Amino acid sequence: MGDLTAAHRGYEYQDLLEACRVVDLPLGGIVAVHVDEKLVPDDRFDDLTVIEADGCRERTQFKHSDNDDHPLAYDTFTSDGRGLRLDRLVAAAVADRDGPGASARTVRLRIVMRDAPPDDAVLRAVMVPARAPDAPFLAGMNTTLLRFDADALWQGVELPAKGRRKAGNVFGFLAEGDTAVAKEDLEWFCEHLVVELAAPPMTMDLQRPGPAEQLLLQRVRGELGAGIHPNEGRSPADVAEALIRTVRAARQRGIKVTSQELLRRAQLRQDFGAVLRAHPVDRTLEVARPGAVGALVEAAGTAAADGDVLLVTGPPGQGKSWACQQLVEQLTRDGWLVAEHYCYLGDADGDQLTRVMTESVFGSLLGRLADADPGLVHDQRPRFAADEEALTNAVATALRKDPARRVALVVDGLDHVTRVHGGRTRRADPSLALAEVLSSLPLPAGSVLIVLSQPGTHLDPLRRAGAATVAVRPLALEELRGMAERLGLVPLKGSSQAEALLTDDRDVTDFLDALQERSGGNALYTTYLCREVALRPQVVADAAATVRALPPYRDSLEDYYAHLYETLGAEADVVADIIALLGMPVTRKELGQIVPDRGHRIDRALKVLAPVLSERTGQGEVRVYHESFARYLRLGYEDHPDALQSTLALIATWLSGRGLFEDPRAFRRLLLILAEAGRDTEVLGHIGRDFVARAVSAAFPASAIRDNLATGLRCAARSGNWPLVVRCVELARAAQTYEGERFDSVLVDFADVPIALLGAQTMADRLLHDGRTVMPARAGLQMCAALDAAGAVTPWREYMTAFQREDESDNTSYGEDSDRAVSLAGCAAGCDCPRHTGGQRRRGQGRTNSAHQCRWTPSPSGSMSTVTSQWPTPS
Repeated sequence: MGDLTAAHRGYEYQDLLEACRVVDLPLGGIVAVHVDEKLVPDDRFDDLTVIEADGCRERTQFKHSDNDDHPLAYDTFTSDGRGLRLDRLVAAAVADRDGPGASARTVRLRIVMRDAPPDDAVLRAVMVPARAPDAPFLAGMNTTLLRFDADALWQGVELPAKGRRKAGNVFGFLAEGDTAVAKEDLEWFCEHLVVELAAPPMTMDLQRPGPAEQLLLQRVRGELGAGIHPNEGRSPADVAEALIRTVRAARQRGIKVTSQELLRRAQLRQDFGAVLRAHPVDRTLEVARPGAVGALVEAAGTAAADGDVLLVTGPPGQGKSWACQQLVEQLTRDGWLVAEHYCYLGDADGDQLTRVMTESVFGSLLGRLADADPGLVHDQRPRFAADEEALTNAVATALRKDPARRVALVVDGLDHVTRVHGGRTRRADPSLALAEVLSSLPLPAGSVLIVLSQPGTHLDPLRRAGAATVAVRPLALEELRGMAERLGLVPLKGSSQAEALLTDDRDVTDFLDALQERSGGNALYTTYLCREVALRPQVVADAAATVRALPPYRDSLEDYYAHLYETLGAEADVVADIIALLGMPVTRKELGQIVPDRGHRIDRALKVLAPVLSERTGQGEVRVYHESFARYLRLGYEDHPDALQSTLALIATWLSGRGLFEDPRAFRRLLLILAEAGRDTEVLGHIGRDFVARAVSAAFPASAIRDNLATGLRCAARSGNWPLVVRCVELARAAQTYEGERFDSVLVDFADVPIALLGAQTMADRLLHDGRTVMPARAGLQMCAALDAAGAVTPWREYMTAFQREDESDNTSYGEDSDRAVSLAGCAAGCDCPRHTGGQRRRGQGRTNSAHQCRWTPSPSGSMSTVTSQWPTPS
């Protein structure tokens, strides 16, 4: 048993040091690894073989001993008790040199041992200190490095007879008899071998690490970024254990150790914490703005010359996001390296809060740069961490690589940071705080930070830092016409056949003049004015007069919003308030349920509000078209908190009646509404120990579960209820485990259980929220396939599109089984081959044949997929 215990500890030590070394795989220092793999007969260097990025082939053998004070003895190399007899070491090394390692650029052989340096005369006669360029196995290892002297070995060391030992040459077997080796092979071997002694001890406990464990923990923390944003949730000890388990699995089961496999098992984010790449521009309404964009491009070039900041400002609805997206596209066409981040996409954005976090801003910008040129972050340490220093270093690297290329960092919607944070933070002005951080970025000449925002004091830090300011120009007459064309009010210019509400040239001219006069070139107000006509066909006959009857634009939309609110009247204004405070689509019938005493006023109210509402076609649901209107309505409550609580109570009562775990909108909004009303105790009363279990059983996604727990966490902290703070944190961890470790490995396989309990269509409906995906696309596709097989109508298009978008920048290895499951799910969406369908399949219907393997690629629109069958067509 003692021998087995020693062997076990030896393997544990080997796994630990190998885990330390393979950290270089994701860092790019090594490109290939062989763990415990014999590459030649009687391989004596099979513990670890790595191929470094520069072509060096390093082969290492580990020998562990708990007697670290025991000096290395010469019989270690003259007998084979520890597998280190010299003639066999030479034979294995030469066989590898002439075989698998023949193409290696350079070769390094290493024996790492816990033994102390030798003190006997024999080894002192044949071993010499290593050369200056020789380095230890790992940086930071305080070891003794020795080499063999080939001439001394060949000459040998004579020992007198002692006891049963005969006199003779200790190393004579190297030059004589069946064990002899060629002298040139011995010389080559000694030239490339380093014997490393006094290797650090281990404790076999990462929570109480010894020197060997500390080496690994330091690497995963300082070089990979475990415990640092965006991997602050992955402790260095957990990541270290995952790397050790990966190496152990390679030793025991022969799995291949790759960078992707290590990162997958370590569960490290590689995207620097970037949020989903998207923009808030509605392409159906967007008009080209070459003049405004040209001015911004010129200003950006001027600012980049000195590494300055460019502020692009404009009032609400001025078209800043249009200008931002078109600016990004133009700079990219001009050869710039551009990274952009939008702080706000809309109320339905699942990453709304994440987008305004300072860490996410830097992580997204860094991630965009890395997507465009991975070499910019190759030498970054920690490799997968993101902060302002990492971002500016990447910019500097880009300029060193190509001094002629300009770099632009674009942040749109800085003013939204405070609005999104709302009551979630005690900081006076989160937008100001982010501006202060941005103003301190030390950008080199050749780069520019472009910040788009509404004007305000939150921009003062950037102005003090010397930022130049450019205002977004109002829409010109031709651009106004372009919007009217897109909304179907006027015919396409130069076309006599296009359908439009206004067809007479004089009517068109009068309408456009009125539009320019009243809108002031504000894109949002232009949209509202066009909708005032488009949604009320009875006024088309005098469209220009209808527009002129509305308030003129005076640097804000408040006059127009006040006009609408006053038109509603005292009995119907609560309808607008409810829609604004609810923050999600609602039908006429549901509005009547919330305010039954105003039910007779709802239709008229919605008619008045129609220009500032958007209605989901076919579902009768309405919501606020632009967040500025909801913000205007909320301003009326600032000095009347009791009125706000009273209105929120109406919404909370209605949502509570629908059931927190029964209705998706109640699940997503009830706790937020209660928290905004200051009813923290009620919020926490809903979050019991079984909150996650009940939410999972009701088929709600992990993203929605975490959002509710975040609300509960804020309420618990606000009320000083620290036990519930801990509960929310631990429940959030459970939700993360459910999505990250259990969803596609367990729930998808047993989808028939929740389908039987809830119904396939109910589960399918919960795969989207406000038209957006609610979970990672890989998992969502597999659930779509399971629900499709059960006869539900599933959101294939949304998840296929999301998969393509995620797959473009995802270099994570999920494993063969997971890839196969996703491939089959893709087939269920778009494979029509006879073997897959049995000749009966139409898109989105039927059951997946698990024996079939197809490869598929979703189209950019997500409307169809290209599927290549690997089965022959049956006769």
